[in-house]
Amino acid sequence: MSCQFTLSKSDRAALLASLDRYPPHYDESFDEVAVRIATNGHATKLDIGGLAAWKRLRCDTPWVERLQNLPQVSVTKATKKAFGSGLTSPAERVESLRTDLKHGMGGAFALGSALLTAWNQKDFAVTDRRAREGLRSLVRPLECNCELFHYPTYLAHVVEVRNQLATANPDRSFSAREIDKALYELLAGSG
Repeated sequence: MSCQFTLSKSDRAALLASLDRYPPHYDESFDEVAVRIATNGHATKLDIGGLAAWKRLRCDTPWVERLQNLPQVSVTKATKKAFGSGLTSPAERVESLRTDLKHGMGGAFALGSALLTAWNQKDFAVTDRRAREGLRSLVRPLECNCELFHYPTYLAHVVEVRNQLATANPDRSFSAREIDKALYELLAGSG
């Protein structure tokens, strides 16, 4: 991450309030996929399709056709590799998915981020337009001009927000997934 920022007490309070507003049943299908990935150690085309539906992505697109034309063994092998211990940085895991699944999984890596987050909610966060806008609303006034469309940059900022919330709330731990949910809700209803 190329910038430093410190959230104010009111920013941290707004994030906690946003997290409390996150719809309690919205992630049930996401959570089901997460359990399948934890149990199997990889994702299948069905898991990816479930995450695409959860993200409300269009599935009448060329990337879905490319995914459907991959053998299931290729998908499970690619996701097992991306989740494996041989890769250490988020950027390596992102590139592994993009390369091995032979499609970009979206320009901002929305589906890929959901897949990595279903695998590891502590350290990964889902990205989408609304969460990035929520994050931008927090960090732009603090002189951060980083490109949040780039997933590793977005994720580094989410992890920094998580760490700052944890420092300010030592009796509570936070996952990167909880931060992206709070960011998703942060600007809800604000226009």
